[in-house]
Amino acid sequence: RSISTESSRAALRDQLHESGYCLIRGLMGAQAARQEAKDLLARKDEAFSFSRMVNMWNENPARFTKEADKKILKDRGMNKVGRMFDYLLLNKSGPLVRLFESEQMLKLANELYQRSSDDKPLHRAKDELGRCTGLLLQKQQALPWQFTSSSLTAFLFLQ
Repeated sequence: RSISTESSRAALRDQLHESGYCLIRGLMGAQAARQEAKDLLARKDEAFSFSRMVNMWNENPARFTKEADKKILKDRGMNKVGRMFDYLLLNKSGPLVRLFESEQMLKLANELYQRSSDDKPLHRAKDELGRCTGLLLQKQQALPWQFTSSSLTAFLFLQ
């Protein structure tokens, strides 16, 4: 959905409150997305890399050795989940950080989140490392909780 009309924002708000997420296509323009991706790819060796991620249930996947156990997705770690740029490694004048730090983004997030005056406003994370991150995924790589075929996906996590 887009965010250009009140009715589209209302639909996004409903989706967020019903399912816990909403998808906003084109929030970062194609040219800006290409610029950010190009910058991260050029600096991929600076990123924190990890070759295996244990599943989100914090179980040790090595204990699941039977073939039947391997069919259960939650019981497997995922190999080669990518390279992570923490906030300190991101280009502060790049599109991702500018979007994250923009007042318009914070205003939009609050508009989608708040349904009544009783809802407390959202604020940007203060975490020096995790407040805004970039993640490079190669073909056949995925986050254990998100599968997407797009070339760039940005997540705005709110709490």
